[in-house]
Amino acid sequence: MGDRSRRWAWVGVLVIGLILYLAVLRTLVRTQNPNFVPALILLGATLAPLTFLTFAQARTGRWQVPASVLVTSAFFGGVIGTVVAGTLEYDTLRGLGALPMLFVALIEESAKLIVPVVLLFTALAQHRRRLPSDGLVIGVAAGMGFAALETMGYAFTALLSSQGNIGAVEQTLFIRGLTAPAGHTAWTGLTAGALWALLASPSS
Repeated sequence: MGDRSRRWAWVGVLVIGLILYLAVLRTLVRTQNPNFVPALILLGATLAPLTFLTFAQARTGRWQVPASVLVTSAFFGGVIGTVVAGTLEYDTLRGLGALPMLFVALIEESAKLIVPVVLLFTALAQHRRRLPSDGLVIGVAAGMGFAALETMGYAFTALLSSQGNIGAVEQTLFIRGLTAPAGHTAWTGLTAGALWALLASPSS
């Protein structure tokens, strides 16, 4: 019964997140109080990535990666990844123009791997148990943090450019939410899992 609960925990995350999002949206629309906008953007930006992370974690068979590691990967992976990617993308586009969009994609994918790679080599140095599935979940967490922060930025930009139109924010959150699992989170998870399999020796 415990395994079944873990396998379907993502449904609970999705349902509870949607209920909270709709409650905040309803309150925002009803009261016209802009104080609820940050909560709306936060919930809308994190719901899909967090649901996908819960789904991926359950598919490893058991809760193998500690929550503290996932939080570290999501927080620092998101912040460091967006800062590094944003800086390098700015320098690339300013120096080379709009042509090297392929470089922008490579920069983003590489920036998201900084924290998972640090965690990998930390595990290697400390001789801790390390499995490819651990790398996959840690990579998904880093991708989740990156996707959530990037989505928050896009939603805030949509809010400003539309002069406070909440509909524009909702549309941005919806589109980004649909694409996040197959984009940032999945690719970072697969890449990190492959790195774990390549560099980490099997547990004894």
